[in-house]
Amino acid sequence: MIFGIDNLGEGAISKVAEVALSSQVNDSEKLKVDVSTNSDSLAEGTLDAMIIHGEGLTIQKDLRMAEMKVSLGKISVNPLKAVTGNLELSEPTQGKAHIVVTESDLNRAFNSDYLEAQMGDIQVETKDKKAVVEIENMTCHLLSDGKVNVQAQAKILPSGESQDIEFTSVPRIRDDSRGVILENIQYQNNREVSPELTEALLEKAMQILDLSTFEMPGISLVLENLQVRQKELILDGLANVTQLPS
Repeated sequence: MIFGIDNLGEGAISKVAEVALSSQVNDSEKLKVDVSTNSDSLAEGTLDAMIIHGEGLTIQKDLRMAEMKVSLGKISVNPLKAVTGNLELSEPTQGKAHIVVTESDLNRAFNSDYLEAQMGDIQVETKDKKAVVEIENMTCHLLSDGKVNVQAQAKILPSGESQDIEFTSVPRIRDDSRGVILENIQYQNNREVSPELTEALLEKAMQILDLSTFEMPGISLVLENLQVRQKELILDGLANVTQLPS
């Protein structure tokens, strides 16, 4: 359908963007796009604002977000394409991003077939020998004091030796602002685990807590703040947008 500038309203543009965006995610419980503009702004190639809000959103298999919100201010678009509902950016734009991931979301992701396929075998050296470590039954608990409790089993191959691992840690934004790392490791009952096994476990956690896990095509994220609440991880930062769904 071809719209004219006068009859292409905010609702129509928002709906077109919602349909386009829904084709780029695996699943969602709620996905809504709100565009603020008017015919004069649109004719000049300008959207006054756009808010993308999703709940129960899965962009990659088994990697779910309880909530994601991207808020953009003034956006420059191609005016000739905009009148047909095609929102093509004429220049990159930046806004705010807000992501909430629950404890159950993380635990499903940590034990997913998807993550296992992405990581492959973890190579370590134990007792001067090279070995492969499989991390199994990994669970995390997001605590009200801002810490993360991690429990897992590490199976060392080819010997088949299994070792339980449990520790608490403090999450921190990575130096490149592109993810979360766990540091200040404190082992349960002061029972230390070999650095190699701990590193294998932390590597698995970092795969999930990398921001590329949560990004849609054309939208890259930069972390500015993180907060751990009881059973929730809250991430806030910048959204750099080079492409809108079309």
